[in-house]
Amino acid sequence: MACMETNKAGTNTLSYEGFRNVLFSQTKRVFSEEFGIEDITVEKTIRNNDTQIEVLCIKHGSTGCMPNIHMDDLYEVYENGENIDEIIDAVKEMYIRCSKFALPDLEKMRAFVENIDEAKGQIEFRLINADTNAKRLEDKPFKRFGEFALSYQLKVGAADNGFYVTLITNDMMEQWNLNIDELHRLAVENMDPINNFVLQNLSQAFNLPKDVGMFMLSNKQKLNGATMIVFDEVRQKVGRLVGGDYFILPSSVHEVIIMPKRYDSDVRHLTNMIRSANRDERIVKPDDFLSDNLYEYNMDTRKVSLSVDPEAVLH
Repeated sequence: MACMETNKAGTNTLSYEGFRNVLFSQTKRVFSEEFGIEDITVEKTIRNNDTQIEVLCIKHGSTGCMPNIHMDDLYEVYENGENIDEIIDAVKEMYIRCSKFALPDLEKMRAFVENIDEAKGQIEFRLINADTNAKRLEDKPFKRFGEFALSYQLKVGAADNGFYVTLITNDMMEQWNLNIDELHRLAVENMDPINNFVLQNLSQAFNLPKDVGMFMLSNKQKLNGATMIVFDEVRQKVGRLVGGDYFILPSSVHEVIIMPKRYDSDVRHLTNMIRSANRDERIVKPDDFLSDNLYEYNMDTRKVSLSVDPEAVLH
């Protein structure tokens, strides 16, 4: 039985299970009354780093579930003071926004995926940790980059803050009659890294009172932006902008932190910074984790290596 609910940064709050059950039942009632939608479910899904989460899935026409709203994100909002009625209002707003970016119906989507001439312009990859994504990478093409994997995906439609994507499988690649190198070449062409990377002074990005000598490298979308560090033309441009060799702190799948070596050469200190952040879910969510290791880039050799073992070069 769920315990009592109060909130507005309140006193008595529901457990996660109680919150999930109450939110689910009230959302079903509200969406039935206001939108005539009956097909709402709570489902489990595997996210990045093989993280299993629950999502509130709202069926939209013939396109399947959209949006998929993370229950843990909603519970965090609840713990921070919003009550359930306010959260349902936010879910309604999200649904209305997402409805403007409806996916093609399932038959059209299937036809799109099967046609390589249409699909090839929407192929990309993202940088993830290979070991923590072992389950998610099963039956899917990927390239290794040291401890990392380049995971390939297909954009299938515009979304509110980006795109809907589906992971490319070995079966899809076989159907397209592509090998991994051809798939990779298409992805690189589509991603246009030299025109899509963003390097921002960390102090300016977070309005810090003084310059901490760090920079944030991501893409223009600020989504899966750590991928930019894979491209050597981007690494060289970053080195020219920051003035030479630099450390790479893999802060999350969405960005990496760049620290020019002239500012700090304490490998242990920087490694501890990475690991401390990764263990604080307020800073790095479990499904955003990228690595616990510090890397460095040498402008002359054009190589990325582990700071604790310069002989361990990423390929």
